[in-house]
Amino acid sequence: MKEEDEIYTSYEHEKILEKLDKNKLQEIVKKGPKRTKTKLKDLIIYLRKWTDEMNEFEKAYIIFYWLHENIEYDIAQ
Repeated sequence: MKEEDEIYTSYEHEKILEKLDKNKLQEIVKKGPKRTKTKLKDLIIYLRKWTDEMNEFEKAYIIFYWLHENIEYDIAQ
């Protein structure tokens, strides 16, 4: 296990990401109450229930996936 201040290489990141159970993490996001899409406080409370036992990569993936699913760009045409 690496110390907190050690840096991972791209290869190590890739291997860690391959091991993530992405389906499980995505389901956590998808099953979140509707209010977690509009209220940051509710999102944090909901995610804390799940993330206490997660490593930093799983937490980062959940945040990434939530953003992917819930952020829309307002692009003027």
